[in-house]
Amino acid sequence: MIDEKWLSITNKYKKTCTVCNRTMVTGELILWNKETKESMHQPEMCNFLGIRKKMPKRRVQESQYVFPVEVRQIG
Repeated sequence: MIDEKWLSITNKYKKTCTVCNRTMVTGELILWNKETKESMHQPEMCNFLGIRKKMPKRRVQESQYVFPVEVRQIG
């Protein structure tokens, strides 16, 4: 599964693992793909933590708002 495209580095930023979808903390030893720029835990760490479903995006997309917006005072 892991080939020469993956480098073992120390994590500098808060990221999400592309395999188990869990947070990777700074200072942790992780694998980073040179081509795709993806990050993942060491394989044994993902096996230990278990795979989690990908969380939906929390940020509202601008297209979900209908403009113009009418503002009313309540009360």
